[in-house]
Amino acid sequence: MKGLYFRIFISLILILLGNKFIIEQEYTYWIERVLYVAVFIIGLGIIIDFQIKKIPEKPKKNINLKIIFLGFFTIASLYVFGQSFVTLKSELFDLEIQSKGTIEFHFVLTLLLWSSLEELYTRRIIAQTVSQKYSFIMGIFVSSLVFSLLHFFTDSGLFYTFLGGIIFSMLYLKTGSFILVIVLHLFHNLLVAFNSDYFIIKMLQMEIKTILSIVIASIFCYIFSLIIINKNYKYISS
Repeated sequence: MKGLYFRIFISLILILLGNKFIIEQEYTYWIERVLYVAVFIIGLGIIIDFQIKKIPEKPKKNINLKIIFLGFFTIASLYVFGQSFVTLKSELFDLEIQSKGTIEFHFVLTLLLWSSLEELYTRRIIAQTVSQKYSFIMGIFVSSLVFSLLHFFTDSGLFYTFLGGIIFSMLYLKTGSFILVIVLHLFHNLLVAFNSDYFIIKMLQMEIKTILSIVIASIFCYIFSLIIINKNYKYISS
């Protein structure tokens, strides 16, 4: 696919600027969501030249209970790392942590929609296309970088979302299961939405050295899980 990286770049810029423009307008909640979906579809279309036949063929699935468990464990480890790191940073530099507030039901539907769109764009299209054209490593790196930059105008943190992109991309390319990464992505987002305030309140009651220990232990679990997944499961190229 000629100019693949250029098309990914243009697509990403379009989505970022489009979403920023939508946020700045005073649209109703559901009109905003419809516009977000439209921007994502256009961005996706740019990558595949607006030709359905250029969407990469779905790989054969290679999934079992062990890798599903590893997926949930890795995402949970990443979540603990993210929340404990935010808490540690706030304690060391006296920063204020914003509360997530009350979560309404329609927000859960939005999380499901958003998780599905991001996985379609970054994993199903970008990770699979780049890995098939170049390499498994490049597929993971490029899709994770794009996934991270998609959160440029959010408070998610670029490094944190890059780490999330790595595990989502690796799991998709290793298992061929699009449903699995959507479920894991939604699982993570629900943890952040519904549990972050409680988790951080508990963490703030701990000593700094204890919080630091949790940061180190959780990132170790994340890295260790990646190593196990990469070592024991083969990349499905087609």
